[in-house]
Amino acid sequence: MDKVKKWIRNLSVRKTIILYLSVSLLVCFLLSAFIGNAASDIQEYIWEKYTDEEDFETVLEIENKGYLAQIPRPAASEMSRLDHTISEICDFQQTYAVLILSVAGSCVAVFLFYRNKLKRPLGELGLASGRIAENDLDFRITYENGDEIGHLCREFEKMRSQLEENNRKMNSLEQRELRADEITKEQLGTDIRAELDILGKEKRICLSVQGEEEIFRGDREVILEVLENLLSNALRYARDKIDVTVSLSAQELSLSVRDDGIGFQEEGEKITSAFHQQNIKDSLTHTGMGMYISRLYCEKHGGRLILENEESGGASVTAVFRRIA
Repeated sequence: MDKVKKWIRNLSVRKTIILYLSVSLLVCFLLSAFIGNAASDIQEYIWEKYTDEEDFETVLEIENKGYLAQIPRPAASEMSRLDHTISEICDFQQTYAVLILSVAGSCVAVFLFYRNKLKRPLGELGLASGRIAENDLDFRITYENGDEIGHLCREFEKMRSQLEENNRKMNSLEQRELRADEITKEQLGTDIRAELDILGKEKRICLSVQGEEEIFRGDREVILEVLENLLSNALRYARDKIDVTVSLSAQELSLSVRDDGIGFQEEGEKITSAFHQQNIKDSLTHTGMGMYISRLYCEKHGGRLILENEESGGASVTAVFRRIA
């Protein structure tokens, strides 16, 4: 029995509603046949009281020979008011029992389908969306059946989990203290090439490192994380090529990432806001935090994040960092 219940729970929505309706219609058909036979027996019992002995004997004789025979229906004027009413009710049951029971059974099947298949997950999703709107992410979606609704709930749980992780990152960003590392042009070029070896396998990436032979003081981990965010964004939208330009002096370091995609379709302020997605087809792993974190890190480093569209097409993002003591 448990295996059957589990099998039904994991059926697709389409197959489940077909199963519920099929079982319902089968039960209704059997029940209507029983009601029709019972009504016929009641009618014969009533009509028998108004049938003379000779006609009754004739019916019995025909039935004994293996033929179907029915006691003749007496006229309404011959029956009592009660017997006539009961006989009419039996007629109604024989004629409309299948239709009435089929409609009622279908309604019951739909109700049971909603209660057993949809009510719980829809309730969980409704509560979850309300709590997310209130920025309350301290919950879990527990519906995990193998149907389409279960898949939707799992995707919703992934989104909730990602939002929770992003919130934790935003609480830690403001508290992060910058570290003044000594950074040279050669060292930075080596670090960036290592990043490109990891990220740049799908598109062609050209690197140009410019600047003076001076030492820039800045948080190396923060700078490389911003570069990784800009590259990840460019890799999603570039067609074939990405240009990375690095410029370094003692007072300022800038990282420019240009792609040959369609460019930015919205204002920079909106793109660099938390949880923004430029493309609705972005997966749940890209919830718009990369550009927001990059902007925040640049500002903490005394710089800024500049978003532009190239005249020749494509997007350009420049991260500027100022020297820290």
